[in-house]
Amino acid sequence: MPAAGSASTPGRRFRSSGTTPTSTRRSARPSRTSRGRTSWTRSTPTSSTAPSSGGARTTVTRATSPTSSSTPSTTWTTPGRSSSSPPSRAVVATSGPPSWRTPHARPASSRPVPSAPGPTGTGCVCSPVVAVADRAPVLELPDTHGTPVRVGGVRPRPQLVVFLPFAFSRVCGGELRALVEEPVGGADVVAVTCDPVFTLRAWGEQEGVTFPLLSDFWPHGQAARAFGVLDDASGAPQRATFLLDDDGAVAWSVRSPAGVARSVADYRAAVAALAG
Repeated sequence: MPAAGSASTPGRRFRSSGTTPTSTRRSARPSRTSRGRTSWTRSTPTSSTAPSSGGARTTVTRATSPTSSSTPSTTWTTPGRSSSSPPSRAVVATSGPPSWRTPHARPASSRPVPSAPGPTGTGCVCSPVVAVADRAPVLELPDTHGTPVRVGGVRPRPQLVVFLPFAFSRVCGGELRALVEEPVGGADVVAVTCDPVFTLRAWGEQEGVTFPLLSDFWPHGQAARAFGVLDDASGAPQRATFLLDDDGAVAWSVRSPAGVARSVADYRAAVAALAG
């Protein structure tokens, strides 16, 4: 039989000392861990305070679990009970987004700071320009069909080498049409650009070119560099023209500023002076 003065509660045993019994129970509510999964928390009070007869509230605190040391926690309180009643139970729940939703710190941007653009079309030339009376370089360039055409060297007729910066551009297109509409007699005319062969083929068909239109695309600017008129800043030749005599020497040359077209009349005059 139970001892006198002790409560008879089925399923529980209380010590006869009269102290508040301790028990360990599964909490009534689940808690959220830092990973967002539901788990049950056991709450073991370390101390209890006897409430006043007015039904004061007893606060039960619980240390943060090791698995959620960095996650804020919220503690609820339960109304106090008499000393003969079982200890109050506390439900500890964690608040805040789970770790897989926590935004990570973004690393510092590694995007390079844009620098000021370099000059283009400034006439920066690496090699010296071939001067009058100097021997012109001898090389071969493909035409619009890939057939190699020789530039420079000994020839039966003078050769007029016309460098054009860009295909399909306004000023270069005007100069090319002028050579087609006003042929230069007494010399073999060749036009050279740094554009690909297929680009020059389309350009030549559009303008109705009848003389060789040569591509100095690859090795890029080899002929323009050899003549000393390659603009390294833009990757295109300068607006320059060289008249070569029968022996392949430069008899006359002209260079025009960017955007300024050359005159076909000057070509004719130079060829006439060389023949006379």
